[in-house]
Amino acid sequence: MKELHEKLNELKRQNREGSQVSLEGLAKSLRDTEAKLREKHGSRRIDFEVVLKDGRAVVKPIVR
Repeated sequence: MKELHEKLNELKRQNREGSQVSLEGLAKSLRDTEAKLREKHGSRRIDFEVVLKDGRAVVKPIVR
């Protein structure tokens, strides 16, 4: 979780996006996203990665 948080905030800094994400806020958001994806995809593995989307840094879920 900390690694994702650091990568996300670093990419936001590099991209000169004003807002930074707190670790607690990121953790809550990822738990909520994971719960929704678990309902839809069952026991498949869910990973997250930091990417640029439409010029903004975001955390993207990947269902495997």
